[in-house]
Amino acid sequence: MMKRNFLLMAFITAMSGMPQAAVPGKSSNSNQNIDPMSDKAFNARRGAVILNNNVFAKSEVGIDPKSVERVIKEIKLPLVIRDINDRHDSLVVTQYPFTINGVEYDYVVQIELKDFKNIHWASLEDLKEKRFPGLKGPYVFMIDRNFITRDAASYKVDENFIYDMQVISSADFESQQDFPPFSIIRIFTKTQENIPPVRLR
Repeated sequence: MMKRNFLLMAFITAMSGMPQAAVPGKSSNSNQNIDPMSDKAFNARRGAVILNNNVFAKSEVGIDPKSVERVIKEIKLPLVIRDINDRHDSLVVTQYPFTINGVEYDYVVQIELKDFKNIHWASLEDLKEKRFPGLKGPYVFMIDRNFITRDAASYKVDENFIYDMQVISSADFESQQDFPPFSIIRIFTKTQENIPPVRLR
């Protein structure tokens, strides 16, 4: 088990060092703005994202920028943060830093969404069970170009914002064919590049 975990982490580390491709002449939407960030920096971010009614979302990567009404960065304490886990527990934050699900945060950003009631939130594990129920063995998640290396259970994604999901097996890589297999579950969100504009007739 330790050998398999070591090989999995070695592979992820090698992948995350690869340069990210850019589309010339295109401006990416906000969920892509974090792509140039290394996987290590992405997973080490210290800000907690909350949504309407102080619902915990951890990160903005699963939120369609077009659904955002406003962003509030000055959050007064004390603050009740709701739905911090799959049991829908709440946490009263009275000072910084604070900890949710074993991760320490230094500040909070609130993202208010225009139509919060009609957004279909799903955890990464929910998405895996819905799209790939037969997938067994070890696996890791990617959202767009970032590996999720820690606290995957805290991420929430709006299902309406998902463009595609794919599974890549380590066996597809020549360098990994002699090692125990694992899977990469890739979640692609909607961007200007993969959703063409609607053309009026």
